[in-house]
Amino acid sequence: RWEHPKLGEVSPFKFIPIAERTGMMNALGDWVLQTACRQLKAFMDSGLELPRIAINVSPQQVNGDFIAQIKNTLQRENLPPETLELGIAEGVLVASDMKTHSFLRELKQTGVYLSLENFGTTHSPIGYLARHPFDDLKIDRSFVAECHKRPEAEKMVTALVAMATSLGLRPVAEGVETEAEYRFLAEQGVRVMRGYLFSRPVAPAELQRQLVVPWHYMGQLQRMSLDANINKPN
Repeated sequence: RWEHPKLGEVSPFKFIPIAERTGMMNALGDWVLQTACRQLKAFMDSGLELPRIAINVSPQQVNGDFIAQIKNTLQRENLPPETLELGIAEGVLVASDMKTHSFLRELKQTGVYLSLENFGTTHSPIGYLARHPFDDLKIDRSFVAECHKRPEAEKMVTALVAMATSLGLRPVAEGVETEAEYRFLAEQGVRVMRGYLFSRPVAPAELQRQLVVPWHYMGQLQRMSLDANINKPN
């Protein structure tokens, strides 16, 4: 999100398409990469132990220059490559398969963590999952929001979790906003979730406060996890 001094909080769904249309996506993506890695290094230097930080990759960044930027940034900030997660939109796979496969293979060789975003929302063949070196499969919010309301969405989520697990990928649920969604996903075996149920976007200082004193948040999640296990059918 972009905190504009006059417009307030601006959603990336508004400014990212503009950046892509005007040819500014590479510059914006490079700024995001530098800023995220610099912030992660600051967290780590302050004593916080974080597994990784995640940024999204635009189709316009699928090139060798981006890979060089990744290597240079990690080296400059003295960060292990596994602390950086790159989210690849499903649409990237459809655009140019051979070019994308080579790009992802070289990207994975740097040691970074790769996740496939919003799988199932476009028309990518299932075979792409086995062909490309992903670590996570992100279940899109559009499925999560309906998973406890419509049988079709419930079956889709169940199938995505089973498919990810069988391929050695970690299923991750995006946009979890209610306890009903949390319980259903937990029952399906999803162990990693993100969304407003856990926290809205916060500034670095607030995130650091939550990480230093996480007991309130951990207690809430433990209660929800217990409820999910209690209600899990035999």
